[in-house]
Order: sequence, then structure tokens, then C-alpha cells
Amino acid sequence: MTEHSGERGPDSANEGHFICPECLSERPGSTSLPSPDPEASSEERTPWFFVQQTIRCGACSMSIPAHLAERWDGITLDEAQEEWRTTFRPTRWGAEEEDQGVELAQDSGDERCPYCQSTDDCRHLLLLVDKTFQSGQGGHLFEAFNKRWHAICDAGGDDFDGSDAFEDLIEEVYDLADDWVVGDCEGGPGASSAVVAFYVASGELNTQALEQFRSKVAK
Repeated sequence: MTEHSGERGPDSANEGHFICPECLSERPGSTSLPSPDPEASSEERTPWFFVQQTIRCGACSMSIPAHLAERWDGITLDEAQEEWRTTFRPTRWGAEEEDQGVELAQDSGDERCPYCQSTDDCRHLLLLVDKTFQSGQGGHLFEAFNKRWHAICDAGGDDFDGSDAFEDLIEEVYDLADDWVVGDCEGGPGASSAVVAFYVASGELNTQALEQFRSKVAK
């Protein structure tokens, strides 16, 4: 595993610009600061134990160590991909199932789209939302949802407490969705978020829902 200091060297081309080493998307999602258990034994300390920050990819929903996604200390994209594939991807939470999509820890154990049984970003996925970090993470409504939420936050000013406003925005998505899955999404040891995945019964309904959502003006 590449050693990194957490300081970003000035000579790396495009350093600091998010590129997912899993899918090469340049669309970042939410950022997390893991809180590892200091009493964890050496056997429990996977490579994720030493990760200072993770960034969830807005396209594939993988939680990526920030030092790889932003290529700290001048590492290249090829080096970041290699470290991700050999060190972090195999040891991520839920890796044993090899589900390439969002890892929802539910009591029922059902982690699939209720319509096509996909574990990926399928045509039925309307929105994946992280309620803990108040951010859309994927799905057909992803960009429109975050655009409206950012407009609401900007209008609220510096002292804006967006808890109620965010719940109100999510309620709109509940009204548009045909089904949803609620769970916890693990970004590595000690880091988890409350997430909801909203689904519609067909791709055509996704388009209709997007048009309806866009027709409303952020207040």
C-alpha cells in the first residue's frame, strides 16, 4: 500500500480533482471522516482503519479513500487504481458479496432493486439519498435533487439549519417513488450513513418523475 502523509504535493497534474478509481467518474458525492475504534486489535485493523477521509462516488456509489480519489502526494491515476483494486476494494465493507452497487445493511438482507433485482444503478433507481450527510448520491434524480437542495441552502444563509427542509425535500421524492429501501451504508470501519434508495416501476416513470421534480421551484 502506498504511504501517504495526508498533505498534497503541488506537482501532481490535476491533483485534488476527483476521479473514481473504480469507474473513472469525475462526479463526487458526499465526504466522510471515518472514526476507527482505537482499541481495535491488529487483526481487525484493515487498510481502511488508517483512512483519514472517504469520498463516495456519485456514479457507482463506492466509498473511495480520498488519498486515492484525489491522488494525494503526487500519485498517478494508474497507481491509485492499482492500490484501490489490490488493497482497498477487497477489504471494503460487504466485499465478500461482490455487489457492485450500494451496500444496504437491512434486517431483511434484501439489497436489490425490487423490480429487476439489480444491485447496481439500474433504470428503476430514482434517487439514492444519504440522509446523514444530506446529499443525493445516485439515480435519475441525482443532479436535480442536489441542485434544488443547494439552492435551498444558499437561500437559508450561514446560520441555516436544514434538517426540516431536507426532510421536506425527501417527502417530495417519496410522493414520486413507487417503492423504496431504507438502510445503513457502510463507507469503511467506523463510518456509516442512513440511506434511502427510491425506485420507480419503469424507466419511463423515471423521466416523468424528473420532469415533475424540476417543475417545482426551491424556496
